Amino acid sequence: MIFEKALSFLLSHGGVYSDDPRDPGGETVWDISRKYHSSWSGWPLVDSLLLNSESPDVLNCPQILFLVKKFYRVNIWEQYRLDQLPNPVAFALLDSICNCGPKAAKWLQVAIREQGHKIEIDGLIGPVTVSLAKECQPWRLAMGLLGSRMKFYIKKRETRKKYWAGWMIRVCELMIEVADTPLGKGDMYE
Repeated sequence: MIFEKALSFLLSHGGVYSDDPRDPGGETVWDISRKYHSSWSGWPLVDSLLLNSESPDVLNCPQILFLVKKFYRVNIWEQYRLDQLPNPVAFALLDSICNCGPKAAKWLQVAIREQGHKIEIDGLIGPVTVSLAKECQPWRLAMGLLGSRMKFYIKKRETRKKYWAGWMIRVCELMIEVADTPLGKGDMYE
C-alpha cells in the first residue's frame, strides 16, 4: 500500500526526536511538531518516556509508532484525500505537508494549473482538485509539486542554513522514490 511506503520514507527522514531551539517547529517526534500539533495524543506518552530515560531513542517504541502512524493517516492522509490521488502524487504530498505544512496543497494546485487546468489555488483538496489531479500526468504532477518545495527551500536558504542541505537531500531522495512509485492496480496509466 502506498501509505505504508510513503510513511516509511517519512519516518526514515524525520528522526525520532528533536528539540532544537533554532527549529521553528520546536520539539518534534517523527516530524510531529508540538508547536503545531499540541493536541496529538502521543505527547503525554512522549513526556512520560522522556522523563524516565536519558535517551530520546526510548521513543522508538511500538506505542509511539502506532500513535505516529495514526496521526499521519487521520490528519494528513485522510484529511487531504491522499487515498484518492494517483500514488506518486499522494506519496509526494504526504511528505511535503509533513515537512512544509498545508502550503504543500497549494503547490499541488499550482502543478495542476501548470498542466493546463483551471483551478483555484486555495490549498483545499476537495473533489475538484482530486478530479483534476487524476486528469494530469501523475509523475509530472508530483515533480511539479516537489519543484515548488525546492523553490520554497531555496528562499529559506539564508535564514535556515543549518537545515538547508538536509532539506534538499530529502526532497531529492523523495523525487527518486516518487519516480519509482507505481500508480496502482487498475489505473489507466499502467
